[in-house]
Amino acid sequence: MNYDVYLCFCDEDSKIAKHVCEIFELNNITYWFAGDGNNNGNSVQNRTDAIRGAEKIVLILSGRAQESAKVLTEIDIAFSNMKSIIIFNTDKCSLKDEFRFFLAASPEIRAYSNFHESLVLLVYALKGDSYTPYVPDNFRPPQPKGMAKPKASFSNKTLKYRSTPPYVYLSYDDADLEFMKSQIQQYEMMGVNFTHKTDYKINDSSLLIVFISKDSCKSSKIKADIIKAISNDVGILLIHLDDAEPDFGRIFNLKYSSKLKNAVKYSIHKQEMDELTYIDKCDEIFQLFGVKK
Repeated sequence: MNYDVYLCFCDEDSKIAKHVCEIFELNNITYWFAGDGNNNGNSVQNRTDAIRGAEKIVLILSGRAQESAKVLTEIDIAFSNMKSIIIFNTDKCSLKDEFRFFLAASPEIRAYSNFHESLVLLVYALKGDSYTPYVPDNFRPPQPKGMAKPKASFSNKTLKYRSTPPYVYLSYDDADLEFMKSQIQQYEMMGVNFTHKTDYKINDSSLLIVFISKDSCKSSKIKADIIKAISNDVGILLIHLDDAEPDFGRIFNLKYSSKLKNAVKYSIHKQEMDELTYIDKCDEIFQLFGVKK
C-alpha cells in the first residue's frame, strides 16, 4: 500500500510524532508510522518498502534524531530512492555532516518557533496551497523525553502576565514590503497600536488587516493568518492595493468561506481614493476598534 507520507523520527520523539499524526488524520493525509501495530513497523524490509511507496518523507528533526542510526538509515534509503524530504525541525538544531549530505537541499519547517503555525505549513506542504488546513488551536508540542521545560522568553512573559492594549495585526506579502514601510510609518503617525511580529499573536489582536494585492492573493502565509483570525473571532479589514480580487470561494473550503463573510467587517479599495480619504476611512475604523494609543 502507498502512503502520502512516511514519518521518520527517533524513539525519543515518538510523542511529537504521534501529535503530528493526529493532524495528518484530521486532514485526510495517509501516513506510515513505525510501530503503529498495523504495519509491523520494526521490520527493516517493511520500513524500506514503505519509504519507497510514500509520496513524501517528513523527518522530525532534533538533536536526538541525529544520534539515531535508524533515522540516518531511513534518510539514506529515501535519498537513494529520490524521495522528497521535508524537515520538521523541533529543537533548533543544525544538521550534522552525515545528515547534511542527504538533506542540504530539503525544505525546512522551523517548528521550534511556532509549533501550531508550523503544523499548518506542514499540511500546506503536503496538500498544496489550494487546501485549507485544519489544525485545532489547542494543539501544542508535547514535552520530549529527558528535556527540561523551556524557559519563557521575556516577550512571552510580557504577553502572558501583562495585559496588552488592543492592537492591530498586519498581514501582507513580502512582495509588498516597500509599500508596507511607508504604511507602517503612516500608522505610527496616526497613533495606531499595531504589530506584524511573531511575538504577538493574531488571536490576541482586536483587528487583522489584510493587504490584498496580486501577490498576496497567492500567499499561503496570508491564508493561514485569515484562518487564525476566523478561528478566534478576530475582526478582519481588507485593504485592496490594486485591482486584484481574491476568489475566497476557491481559496477556502465551504466551512471557512462562509465564516469569512461574517469576519470581514470592512473593506477599503485604496486605489480608488485619494490619500486623505483613505486615511480618514482607516482612522474611523481604528477608532471603532479602540486600537489607537
